[in-house]
Amino acid sequence: MIWDLTLNLLMPLMKRFYREWLFLKAPTGVDVAPKGSTVSLVISKGSQYVFIPNVFSLDQLKATQALQDLQLKVVVKKLGTKKVKKVTNISPKVGSKVKRGSVVTITVG
Repeated sequence: MIWDLTLNLLMPLMKRFYREWLFLKAPTGVDVAPKGSTVSLVISKGSQYVFIPNVFSLDQLKATQALQDLQLKVVVKKLGTKKVKKVTNISPKVGSKVKRGSVVTITVG
């Protein structure tokens, strides 16, 4: 099925669009929108909260990326002299509910 629709974007597209949620509402009382119809597309950032994921044993780069993907700010504490450093601790603890933009500290060693 090919759609011939005009979309009204109600929020500017974000750089990381694939992480956004899309909600599309069909015209009221119509199963199929007529050709050339205008459909409003609402883009939501989702919840303002996220849960701290389990990044234990991940290397520093992968753990940092996973946390930044959730829009968290990452502080890294380094211990020891190993070349490849893995996460040994995280604060707040895994499973904690925090606001996007919160600071998360990981300890690697």
